Amino acid sequence: AAGSLAGGWGSAVAFKLGVVLTSLFLFFASTTLVSFTLRETQERMIAFTLLLQHHVRHQHHSGPGGVGPGGGRQGGRLGGGLAGLVCSHMVDSLVYLPIMVGMLFFLAEFFGDQLLGVNLPPPVCVGPTYTTLCAP
Repeated sequence: AAGSLAGGWGSAVAFKLGVVLTSLFLFFASTTLVSFTLRETQERMIAFTLLLQHHVRHQHHSGPGGVGPGGGRQGGRLGGGLAGLVCSHMVDSLVYLPIMVGMLFFLAEFFGDQLLGVNLPPPVCVGPTYTTLCAP
């Protein structure tokens, strides 16, 4: 009887240790993905803001038609002015959509429950989102 009790206790400890390690892996993996995505998004938003500021300043100095002192039309990276700048930023931002959707699919398949897989990322996103928004 003592041998079966020790075997049951050992398997319970192994199971609990497995649950803790799996939870830690999921927490760190999803937090790292979210942090990477938010950090890259923040950097792209700063670059977009600088490009937009540059565009507005040159638009202001060259007049309402956008024709500068040299007579040439001034525009954004795609040559379409403000619309080109916004479109290029949107396309750059779409790069991270597959990362986040892939994480959701992975979590849903890992847990075998779509509701749990979709409800896990929001609490994980709170820390990196706060850091991204409130970082100096």
